Amino acid sequence: MTTKKTADCIICDEHKLLTVPEAYTYLGVSDVTMYKWLSEGKIPQVYLGPKSTRILSRDLTEFVQSLKREAI
Repeated sequence: MTTKKTADCIICDEHKLLTVPEAYTYLGVSDVTMYKWLSEGKIPQVYLGPKSTRILSRDLTEFVQSLKREAI
């Protein structure tokens, strides 16, 4: 997705919806770990249908940043 900047809005990659496999690949974790985090509510989900879950890339970034803060 490209970044589009106008005077009224900014559309960027932070609003991109990722599939669950895209999300766990991006984070470099297993599918089991990703589904565990999702079921625990550690990463917010967007429900598009009964078997269609997406994750905002912005939420993944925030999740990783929270892990960094915990490690300090």
